[in-house]
Amino acid sequence: MGLMKTGTTSFQKLLQGDERLEPYVHVESFYHTSANGLPLAKIEGAQKPVFVSDENLMRAYNRVQSIDESLAYLSKLNGDVLVLVTFREQRKFLTSAYKHHIRQTSYTGSFSDWIASDAGKSQLELCMVKGWYDKVVHYFPKEKVRVVLFEDMLSNYSEAMSEVFEHIGLDVGYDKLPVQNTGLKDISVLRKRVYNRLAKRFPGPFFGFVFRLFVLNGKLSLVRGEKELGWNELPNATRNELEKSFSEHNAFLSQLLGRDLPKHYLNEAT
Repeated sequence: MGLMKTGTTSFQKLLQGDERLEPYVHVESFYHTSANGLPLAKIEGAQKPVFVSDENLMRAYNRVQSIDESLAYLSKLNGDVLVLVTFREQRKFLTSAYKHHIRQTSYTGSFSDWIASDAGKSQLELCMVKGWYDKVVHYFPKEKVRVVLFEDMLSNYSEAMSEVFEHIGLDVGYDKLPVQNTGLKDISVLRKRVYNRLAKRFPGPFFGFVFRLFVLNGKLSLVRGEKELGWNELPNATRNELEKSFSEHNAFLSQLLGRDLPKHYLNEAT
């Protein structure tokens, strides 16, 4: 049920090619309200372990349903169910999610604007560990819930995922998590943001072609006055308030995992 930008795409690619598992299930195929909703019997009747994965499961703001509806639906499964949530340090997670939003949409706002939007709020909510964890353990026993850090998956994938695969009686089978989505450099995202703003102000295919040709390719230097992308765009007071909240939730996460978090995590206990 991992958050986006936490290695989920790479993890999903590994699952797709693993012959030890049942055909891989992803995206809205298991939303119970979709036309192609996944029957629970398809999972329950499988002869091999089944991984069901979609990062949108965790979001209150998504295309189909809330995290509560997703959990309630999946909790109807009979058999041995293990819930895996992947997580990433909040400031890097939010910055990456914002860049993704700029890259994939016509959004024109700053990081501060995005944090205050419905899309940004839905990601910010996921940074508060105890909030989503309490929802997950409302539907599933604590001993059936695993939280894996993105940073651990990058540094030692085999070790990070060993407990999850041991639960289904398999070796991890992979030593390294392959990188699927490489992050755009700040300058590329800044150009895309300028392009989005120009395209909104001057709509039409001709202007779109010109802006794409000159702005996205860096032929016009229109980003010199732009600030650094992401976390440092926030006003100091807002940044300090959020960092305090992250620190409190990370103390809970550290206790949950039974160990210290990587050094770049904010943690009031350290």
